[in-house]
Amino acid sequence: MPDIQKLNDTHFSAWSKLYASYGQFYHISIDGPHQQLVWQWIRDDQKDFHALGAFQSNQLVGIAHYRTFLHSLKGGPSLFLDDLFVEPSYRTQGIASALLEAIYVEGRKRGCKLVRWLTSPTNTIANAFYASHAQQTDWTIYDHPLT
Repeated sequence: MPDIQKLNDTHFSAWSKLYASYGQFYHISIDGPHQQLVWQWIRDDQKDFHALGAFQSNQLVGIAHYRTFLHSLKGGPSLFLDDLFVEPSYRTQGIASALLEAIYVEGRKRGCKLVRWLTSPTNTIANAFYASHAQQTDWTIYDHPLT
């Protein structure tokens, strides 16, 4: 089993490589300024944006970012999993499951009603994995860029 920890300043270099790989998967360039901004969110105690890392033999091999949102239909807080990424050579070893379970534990501690996330319908591997850990909803997501 991997060792799951909250990330700290000593993890920036390893995190930045995994985060950039995550972006490459979705054809999004996550460059230095972008990484610095997200890392500031993670490290700022005033922001509700958190990062967990999965470690194997002291090497960071998986990351998860999450935050709280107020769920009006559930009448309470819930967690939103923004990003989950495991280094490809470490997949199918229970790392993503361990990261999800750690987020579930955190949600229960906070009195959250559920954990929610989304992924691309073309990400068939992730969708198969997620189907074994949660219930797919009937909701459709829309984005309207503001820039």
